Amino acid sequence: MNKKGLVLIFSVLVCIVLFILSGSLFFRTIIENDLVKRYVLSTQAFWLAEAGIAEAIVNLPNNVSGYIGDPRFSYSANVFGPFGENNLYYRINSSGSVEFIDRGEIKKFSKNLEAVIRTEEVEPTKFKYAIETTVDLIIKGSVDINPDDSFKEFSSVSFADMFGHTKEEIKLYADYLYTDPPNNVLPCEGITWIEVSEGNAFRITSNTWYGSGILIVEGDAFITGGTFDGIIYVIGKLRMSGNPVVNGAVIAESDTELVEDTTITGNVTLNYDLEKISDALNNNLKFIFVELVSWREI
Repeated sequence: MNKKGLVLIFSVLVCIVLFILSGSLFFRTIIENDLVKRYVLSTQAFWLAEAGIAEAIVNLPNNVSGYIGDPRFSYSANVFGPFGENNLYYRINSSGSVEFIDRGEIKKFSKNLEAVIRTEEVEPTKFKYAIETTVDLIIKGSVDINPDDSFKEFSSVSFADMFGHTKEEIKLYADYLYTDPPNNVLPCEGITWIEVSEGNAFRITSNTWYGSGILIVEGDAFITGGTFDGIIYVIGKLRMSGNPVVNGAVIAESDTELVEDTTITGNVTLNYDLEKISDALNNNLKFIFVELVSWREI
């Protein structure tokens, strides 16, 4: 065999080797690109699932769903509970999903996480009376208090002790915050915080008005109508007359040196209702601060 033949054979062998190497490199590049893409999708889906847990905690005990930035990046979290000791625990199952196009097909990559949350324990029994006031309580007319002895005057009430939170914390988490609102302001549900400037008063005058939850009035309050289920806490002077009905508890925290007596006249009805008190506290306060008990990928 001449030299030209050897060179030709050697060239062919070199081309074959180079082809094999380039093919191997090509497929390795594809595999590595797929691994990188999978890692990116996995990371995105993971943090979307985490976002679902965070959103569910803020909105306990409701299920949540949504997306971040683009509908392709979505999350969905389902809340189960309450369960466990004193029904304080909730389980959140959250899924994060990323849609992407692979070889012309729309596909989805998902991650699933599970978290167990412990909520706060509230103590409705700290609200012991249909009406409790830090000053003298004057009752006139046909006032109906149930039970008959469910009132206390000259009480040393403590807001933080009764609610388990400071006034600043409750105000921060209020669902509705009003300053010098009009008469019969609505909505009044969840946690409603009313700020009343000096010389003004919070007034409920309509017999058809209805409120529920926790109503806190920072200032004077004059209530002559309406129905309220839950807790009314007045930090100032309280006057009740006419035909209002409160099912739960009323507390008047007044400065004994600056505020005159608390007066209730007319046909006011005050029913001490521990169930309404418990509902107001559990539905609004137990989710303010929560503790993460466990977390895992599923």
